[in-house]
Amino acid sequence: MKIRPTQCEGRILITASAFMYNSSMNTHRTRFWLAITAVTIVVINTIASYLHWYYFVWWFDMPMHFLGGVFTALICITFGFRFFRCHYEGNRTRAILYIIGSVILVGILWELYELIVQIVSGAILVTGLDSISDLFFDLSGGMTALLLFMDKSETRV
Repeated sequence: MKIRPTQCEGRILITASAFMYNSSMNTHRTRFWLAITAVTIVVINTIASYLHWYYFVWWFDMPMHFLGGVFTALICITFGFRFFRCHYEGNRTRAILYIIGSVILVGILWELYELIVQIVSGAILVTGLDSISDLFFDLSGGMTALLLFMDKSETRV
């Protein structure tokens, strides 16, 4: 990991180039789709809970996990990089790994939450196959967000 000085809004920062990201990415577009995804998840989940779709439609959690993966990736793309430094330039691979790793981590934490709810309530929410399927759809959603919001050049995410 290289450490180099960087100019950021008039300040010089010493930053590590662990997660590089090009600041020219259109954050307004990702924020818009982040908001749309969040509202979609809330509305669909509210309707599904009221109508018991999670119980009656066996595959209903699959598109919800897909949307959760999209949402997590958009959070990372929109806000996550800002916590590391002002400008992320160059290293596309590390940025992609950061996003995919975050999506996997959130998916695993959600599966642990389901397991805890199952232990406490006695309801059968988690099976091995269901957890693998859920993680697959989380990752698929995250990869889709990456493909949709990644710049076409080799140096930008």
